[in-house]
Amino acid sequence: REVREESGYTATIVKPIPGEFPSGSSVTLYYLMKPSGPPGAFDPTETTEVRWVDPATAATLIAQTFNLAGRKRDLAVLAAVVPML
Repeated sequence: REVREESGYTATIVKPIPGEFPSGSSVTLYYLMKPSGPPGAFDPTETTEVRWVDPATAATLIAQTFNLAGRKRDLAVLAAVVPML
């Protein structure tokens, strides 16, 4: 549900991404997923743009995040998922 709301995609889980990723007052688990259909509308209050990029471009885009804790978490998730690709 959360993936659909924030990205517009319905997706299925391929496998868990190793690790737990703290951010603020919570710890989040993430999953490697694949889309299971065309994208739909996403919540524009949470997401500015949705597009597919390679890991290097993803790191560059994440580095633009103003929220330091969120940036650190997202870069850690990206580093954990790259070996899975």
